[in-house]
Amino acid sequence: MAERPLERSEAIVAREELAVGSAMKIRFYPFVPAEAQGTRIRDADGNEYVDMIAAAGVVQTGYRHPQVRDAIVAELDRTWSNMHCVYPNERTTELAEELCARLPGDFPKKAIFGT
Repeated sequence: MAERPLERSEAIVAREELAVGSAMKIRFYPFVPAEAQGTRIRDADGNEYVDMIAAAGVVQTGYRHPQVRDAIVAELDRTWSNMHCVYPNERTTELAEELCARLPGDFPKKAIFGT
């Protein structure tokens, strides 16, 4: 039986193995996303799936949701960066205030954002 040619996803995973440190990877299987819309995601080989992981919780509204996309574009049009660790950023501060206001209890609250 002839060997099948290396599929695009497998080739990308092999290249990544040589170039990206293991500390950057929390993987359960080799999946290489190429495009996504709503709840569907397509891999580099053209196979389509329903995303049950939701990109580790960051796309609960679905990929490229119009309202989320519009908010991102509007923010990009307003400013070039929001690196709150380097300098104060009003939008980050507003989000922190809103999150703290939603927490129950009568004690000082502060938010922390990771990368």
